[in-house]
Amino acid sequence: MLDLGPLVLGVAALTSMFYLVPNTKVRLRDAFAGGLIASMAFELGKRGFTTYLVKMPTYKALYGAFAVLPMFLLWVYFSWLVTLVAAMMTANLALTRRRPAGKPARA
Repeated sequence: MLDLGPLVLGVAALTSMFYLVPNTKVRLRDAFAGGLIASMAFELGKRGFTTYLVKMPTYKALYGAFAVLPMFLLWVYFSWLVTLVAAMMTANLALTRRRPAGKPARA
């Protein structure tokens, strides 16, 4: 049960961010879908990142004492990538609902 805590908190935080931050009306269901996907991606990313740091000691040999800086920058990049992709998915969920079926999007 405690393993689900970070996932539930992540879903709640990201759902509220995707619902409250945009300067447009966002359905709660769309924000929840984006928050759920982003939170799952964060959890998988955390586990993969931890596995990489534990199993691959080559980054310490390459960077020495500065090994923390590239790893931190990689995590910041991954965090923004997940957040922005989930935000784009949330916005596109609303767009697909507004467009009639069978009509292509205008460029």
